[in-house]
Amino acid sequence: MLASLRQALPSLSIRSSKGDVEAKEEDLVPEEFVQRVLKRKNELKEYLRKNDAALRVHIEDRKKWVSILEKHGCSVLSLKNKVNTHCEFLTVIEYPRSPHEVFSFIRTFEHRTTWDKNVSKHIRVAEICIDKDTDLGSDLTYTRTQPIARGVISARSYLNLRKGYLDDSTGTFVESAVSVEELFDGCPERVDNTQAATMFFGSGGLFEPINGGKGCRISYLTLTDPRGWLPHKVVNKVMPNELARYFKLIRDTIASKKYPFQMIPIKYEVGEETRKEKQDDKI
Repeated sequence: MLASLRQALPSLSIRSSKGDVEAKEEDLVPEEFVQRVLKRKNELKEYLRKNDAALRVHIEDRKKWVSILEKHGCSVLSLKNKVNTHCEFLTVIEYPRSPHEVFSFIRTFEHRTTWDKNVSKHIRVAEICIDKDTDLGSDLTYTRTQPIARGVISARSYLNLRKGYLDDSTGTFVESAVSVEELFDGCPERVDNTQAATMFFGSGGLFEPINGGKGCRISYLTLTDPRGWLPHKVVNKVMPNELARYFKLIRDTIASKKYPFQMIPIKYEVGEETRKEKQDDKI
């Protein structure tokens, strides 16, 4: 289905004029690649729709999940009888904040590398408007991590397509994410001293309202292969604690109010039968 898209990827490169990890942001992904992606929004729309459907199936089938860690008010679940392959974890946690507020904070790029010391770069490469009536921010993003678990897992980088939207029938905010490596062949190696990692088909999260909409239950599915030389069993042992730490950090950072952020504009009210006039504002 996406065979036509694969011709775009050979133009992708991450390079630095200085040859170090601090590549200029405009050099991370060439404009030529971005424009080729933008011309194929219909294929992207269909792929992200299928990614969203797969995400919901994975998360909502709770019978196949078993809790392996309870920490910081967070439950990290793994598949029953899971073998040591790529990382596949479901993280569930509740926040005393509305889904709208939590979702807006997570989708904010500003201050990310300040409050999250495990991330050294987090930028939006391109904004992709897919569905004007429901789209809350579809984009191509580049994220580079710091080494984690005391350096056991070295720096990784992700180039992901994301779609955010609101299911107005339930008030649930949804983030669907998948790496370009899942869509394109021939992805060149990173040259900023990071290992290219992959977010597999079906990744993302649900931000559901609880307590009359005053609270939020996050169910986030991490389907990733960090790649590299480490055995899967080592990475699978490290990741549950890292996920619990990360989602606790989000909760504490929002509560601290140290890092201001803008609420994502909602183009229509939850439960309304008639759409409000569409806004032209972009996130």
